[in-house]
Amino acid sequence: MMSKLRVAVAALFFVLPSTGFAQDGTILVIASHPVVDYAQWRTVYDGFADEQRAGGVLEEEVLRDIENPNMVYVLHRFTDVPAANAYFASPVLQAGMKDAGVAGPPTITIIRSAD
Repeated sequence: MMSKLRVAVAALFFVLPSTGFAQDGTILVIASHPVVDYAQWRTVYDGFADEQRAGGVLEEEVLRDIENPNMVYVLHRFTDVPAANAYFASPVLQAGMKDAGVAGPPTITIIRSAD
């Protein structure tokens, strides 16, 4: 069985366009966390698009753990690390996560192309 990190990295291989992220100098944030109820969480997440754009999110993608569908992995692309840090520290995001039923603190991983 692959570790969750290996699953997330494998998913990135299939999700990211081959000419976008790696070539343009942006960074990718992988946020993973459990949710109480995926349907409830997804409704709140989908209603958060304006806040994402205002917070500097350029692109986003949601993935779910195969063995635990209430474990989500959210990929967000930003122009730089300070923009990502500001977004994830936002009180608006923190309140939205609480309303959505996030069941534990997120694990945040920030990566960029290794070219």
